[in-house]
Amino acid sequence: MRPARGRRGRAGRVGTALAALVALLLSGCSMWAPVQTSRPYVPADGLALSTPSVEFENLVVVVDDVHQVGVLVGQAVSSVTHPVDVTVSVDGGEVSEPVTIPPDTGDGITSRRIPLRLGPVPAPPGALVHLEVVIEPGGRHVVDVPVLPPGSGLGYYGGITS
Repeated sequence: MRPARGRRGRAGRVGTALAALVALLLSGCSMWAPVQTSRPYVPADGLALSTPSVEFENLVVVVDDVHQVGVLVGQAVSSVTHPVDVTVSVDGGEVSEPVTIPPDTGDGITSRRIPLRLGPVPAPPGALVHLEVVIEPGGRHVVDVPVLPPGSGLGYYGGITS
């Protein structure tokens, strides 16, 4: 004689099956979405540009308004044993004076006594602008960088364009 199975047993089996189905559906998200920890994270306002001879970090153009002269902010780190000359420009703007990055060192582009001016910048704050970086030796590289206003709530860009 078989023992009688009541509603409790059936409800337990249905609950277990339902929980397994929910767990399976929720775990499917990781099957189709890329693993975010495998993507590089740039903890900065600007973007990075990697070249064989120089690594650029936190590249940002700071400008008051569209079609005005702006200032390039960023960090350049040389990975070669000889000095590297770098010039930068934005679409339709003048090419900057050359900046020499010493070998095997990092240099804050904004730590120079004279800011690296670009322009006129063809995009307003909040947009992206094409930044052309020419490295001698090393070639030409183009990256889209954010345009930020000097008076943003961050405070550390204040007065940089004057």
